[in-house]
Amino acid sequence: VAFELMVKPREAQTQFMKALQLLESIDEISMTHEYRLVLGRLASCYQEQQMFTQAESLYQRQLLLLHEQPNVNAREIGAVLNNLAMNYQNSGRIGQAIDIYVQALELNTSDALTDPFLVSTTMGNLG
Repeated sequence: VAFELMVKPREAQTQFMKALQLLESIDEISMTHEYRLVLGRLASCYQEQQMFTQAESLYQRQLLLLHEQPNVNAREIGAVLNNLAMNYQNSGRIGQAIDIYVQALELNTSDALTDPFLVSTTMGNLG
C-alpha cells in the first residue's frame, strides 16, 4: 500500500474511498480496526496530495473512534496523533504540530508496553 501511495496517490485515494463506502454500508463497522485503518490510509493519500484539510478531518475522525472504544490502544492513538502532527507540520502549522507531537510522545512513553519505534519516530519528527 505504501508503494501505491508514492506512485499513484490519486488512484489509491479512489480505492480507499470505495473501501470506506463499502465498510460504512455494514452495520457497526465504523468501530472496527479495519475501518480506522482505511481512514488513516485515505488521510495519508490526502496528505501526500497536499490536501491537508481533508487529511486532518480523517485523522480527527480516527481519534474520535479510538476514544469511543472501551479498551483503547494507547499505541494506536499515539500513531494517529503522530500522523496528525505530521499533517500540521507539512501544512505549515508548526505550533500545532509540536503540541500534538508532544502529546503523542507522552502517550507513547506512558504506556506499560512502550513502543520504541513510535517513540523514535515521534522524536525524529519533533526534530
